[in-house]
Amino acid sequence: MPFHLWKNIIESEIAETNTHSYAEGVDHLSELGRLMQETGRKEEWDSYVSLLRQTNARKPRFLKTLDRINGKRIIGP
Repeated sequence: MPFHLWKNIIESEIAETNTHSYAEGVDHLSELGRLMQETGRKEEWDSYVSLLRQTNARKPRFLKTLDRINGKRIIGP
């Protein structure tokens, strides 16, 4: 699936503003991160995650869910 389609899905889930949708969005975000790393697009990935944080700065539950996956590592070493 092209990256822009992943991003559309993720952003739609985040826009639903409920804990379940945030979890789904972050699961998809984790998968997208893995794919982007595998294809050498780490800088684009880092920028996208940063943009999501900025865009959704007023959604503390989303940010908390996003922070939780840092322990699982969104992308590999």
